[in-house]
Amino acid sequence: MRFADSSISSAFGFLSSNLAHIESEVYAVEYPEYKYSKFVPIDDTAPAYSPQVVRRVIDYRGGLKPRSPYGTDVPTSDVAQKAEFKDIHTFQNGYQFTIEELEQARLGMVTLDTERAQAVRATSEASTNQIMLLGALKDDDGVTDLALVGEGLFTSPSVPVSTSAGKIEEIVSAGGEKMAQAVLNVFNAAYNSVYLDQTKTVHKPNTFAMPSSTLRLLGSTLLGPNNGSNFTLLQFLKANYPDVDFDDDIQLEHAGTAGARRMICYKKDKRIVRGHMPMPLTFQAIEGPNNMAFYVPAMCRTGGVEWRVPKAANYVDGI
Repeated sequence: MRFADSSISSAFGFLSSNLAHIESEVYAVEYPEYKYSKFVPIDDTAPAYSPQVVRRVIDYRGGLKPRSPYGTDVPTSDVAQKAEFKDIHTFQNGYQFTIEELEQARLGMVTLDTERAQAVRATSEASTNQIMLLGALKDDDGVTDLALVGEGLFTSPSVPVSTSAGKIEEIVSAGGEKMAQAVLNVFNAAYNSVYLDQTKTVHKPNTFAMPSSTLRLLGSTLLGPNNGSNFTLLQFLKANYPDVDFDDDIQLEHAGTAGARRMICYKKDKRIVRGHMPMPLTFQAIEGPNNMAFYVPAMCRTGGVEWRVPKAANYVDGI
């Protein structure tokens, strides 16, 4: 005679060896930190289902002119206006569970596992990070699709690009008394390109973002005994730029032209650059396409990055 025990615990015991030790902690594969919200000011003020974000741009025309004592021709100033549009797109993700899983959870009086929902959030964050920083969205085959998301913080075609006067690795490797000055010259060139050349002192950069390997090298290289051996190049740069943040992202390792290392010097400000996110990732009502499976869809709406003043930034390739 055959006896059946339908409890969840006995079923699990049947599938698992009695000698096996089952760890209570589940390891989740870790990925690099998603820094898009740190680098890009996020704008979520638009209504969730807005098809576009429209902004009005104004400029002033006119100025003083000489006037004769009997002149009647008074010069006037005026305002020029134009509207610019940024499209908002919908992206989807989600997970599913079967009727068996639902019934097993009911019988065991436990909730359905949350790992799949966490997977949706994690993979959606990874995609959003690509959209905001690289202006790209890769599919399952690794193919980059630029049709929907447009420019990115690190890859916008509207931001001026310059070539580094020297590679940081080579400067550090050469060493010598002029090492610190040579490194400073690289950062000065990027800063001056934005502040002096491109914006004519209107916008001061407040952020240097560089490849992770570059920041690590600067933070672990001492100036030398003549300048104080306990002072690193990174500390030296921060002392020269006290109002500028120094940060890194691993995607800058190959973000430049032909896969070169790229540094970006820019003014992080919503008036300069912003990421449109009218609707963050939101789980929708459960769908039941048939009697055997259920879907939990999720969606978000974003327009990606919009560079409003691209000259307030400078890409430095070959850093």
